[in-house]
Amino acid sequence: MTDSLICELEGIIAKDLVCTLFQPLVEAKSGQIFGYEALTRGPHTSDLFSPVLLFDLARSCGLSQPLEFMCIKNAVRNFVRLGLPGKLFLNLSPDCILSRNATPEAFKGLFSGLSLSLNDVVVELTEQANNCDMAAVIRAVNAYQDAGICVALDDLGAGHSSLQLWSSLKPKFVKLDRHFVTNIDADVTKQEFVRSFTALARSTESRVIAEGIETEGELNFLRTVGIDLAQGYLICHPRAHPPTEFAFENPVPARARPTPLTALSLVATDVSLASSVSVARVGDILLKNPALGSIAIVDQNIPVGLVQRVNILNELSRPFGRELHGRKPIVHFMERDILCVDSSLRIDQVSRLITSRARFRQEEDFVITQDGRFLGLGQVVDVLRQITELQIQQARQANPLTLLPGIIPLNDCIESLIEQRKTFAVSHFDIDHFKPFNDIYGYAKGDEIILCLSNLLKKHTQQDQDVCGHIGGDDFIVLWSSDDWIERVRAIQAQFSEYTKRLYRMDHVNIGGFSAADRFGEMRFFPLASLSVAALKIRPGMVSSHHDVSSRLSPLKHAAKLLSGNSLVLDHPENLLQQRNDEACLVI
Repeated sequence: MTDSLICELEGIIAKDLVCTLFQPLVEAKSGQIFGYEALTRGPHTSDLFSPVLLFDLARSCGLSQPLEFMCIKNAVRNFVRLGLPGKLFLNLSPDCILSRNATPEAFKGLFSGLSLSLNDVVVELTEQANNCDMAAVIRAVNAYQDAGICVALDDLGAGHSSLQLWSSLKPKFVKLDRHFVTNIDADVTKQEFVRSFTALARSTESRVIAEGIETEGELNFLRTVGIDLAQGYLICHPRAHPPTEFAFENPVPARARPTPLTALSLVATDVSLASSVSVARVGDILLKNPALGSIAIVDQNIPVGLVQRVNILNELSRPFGRELHGRKPIVHFMERDILCVDSSLRIDQVSRLITSRARFRQEEDFVITQDGRFLGLGQVVDVLRQITELQIQQARQANPLTLLPGIIPLNDCIESLIEQRKTFAVSHFDIDHFKPFNDIYGYAKGDEIILCLSNLLKKHTQQDQDVCGHIGGDDFIVLWSSDDWIERVRAIQAQFSEYTKRLYRMDHVNIGGFSAADRFGEMRFFPLASLSVAALKIRPGMVSSHHDVSSRLSPLKHAAKLLSGNSLVLDHPENLLQQRNDEACLVI
């Protein structure tokens, strides 16, 4: 630090030489402008143009408060002069907030005569001073909120006291540190952090602001997760004259959840005729419509039969066929043994009904109904095509070892159950001491222990009610709709402990485990593999997305790992159900 720079800083403050820029904050769903953050730069020709150098120098020589006051006055004056819509976001350090010149009364005086009120301002509390009196800061910020000034916590996740402030202040806005935004679309760890962050914000009724967005990938992921406000170079650089209108061209991008395919999607034609129609009339219709393979025979909207194109045309093409049969009603030539499926049945259910028939031809058509009434005809070949496409999609999203669904179809299923307001349970299975087992016995044995759990999950889940998936490593998820799912979990745990003993050496089984180096290189004893299970009962209206489910399940998983042996934690961390020697005991 040189005396010349200090003199220059003093001159900047005395002559009001800073430049105020504004960067829009937009609604994440629509892109409509919500407000502007005021950002300060030094004179363009000065070494102190950078805000980092400018404010660092001001703090080091005790001039931060007068510099911040000047920045606030400039921001308010220019915001009103430009007629910018929405709220004005002002950055204030804890030192500034604790001064007498930044009280709510001081802001009222600053706004006197301007078309700006306290409700139009959001104070962003930065964490530049870590040694200040946080209790005093909390009191000062609460005074702001009582006066109608909204508060935002800036750079949440970057400082040591941000979570403490969040819980104490319950701010209207929380601003995610840009570290967690950069490359979030390609960083799984950051994604999990932000999911938890947004879930916590939702529970505390705080709106989430994501700043530092620079790529379409970052923006798309953050919008999908459910952040409220977006800010960054991708949207708009800070400008002295920012735009007053903005909107996203595309709607909120959400990973498309595949709608469960039903028989309704298989309707190929709705052509139908009454049973009294003549054979000749049916033949004429078939000749004029070569794409029709069959026609449904329907009386009073109820399907009673089916006529195949090839059968009728063959009959009419015989010698004297039209003369002999043309005037007869089609009821005498229709097939009565028809397959009728309800439009609500899933494609796989339709496929099972078709293939279970003794008479099965690929060119055969079937009747689709709704509440017993005729809706249309479906083609077997379309069922086979959709089943094949579904199997290909499932294979892409399945775990290659167990072939169970991965995290994407599981999340889709959770979202579907939530939308249908179903009651269900989510359970997370984690194999205890898997890594040391894998290190000692090798990857082949490790795969065996994973396949053992996979097979048990398949064995104890009901195919038509429950869904089990493998989300990676030794982690499995089961979505239960079975009423007796807790008993099923206990059976899985008991059989897992019994079956996996066969994978250990007998001397390890006799002593109940083995000694190996832990992650820190220290030798310790590891018991035989067991299952920690965290479970959550979901009721209608309890959660809004799979992100909520994941957040609520996280502390339960941690609690389950605290117990040795097979354990089950249900709904609350204190509900620990541990199994020892096949006897269950409740631990509170």
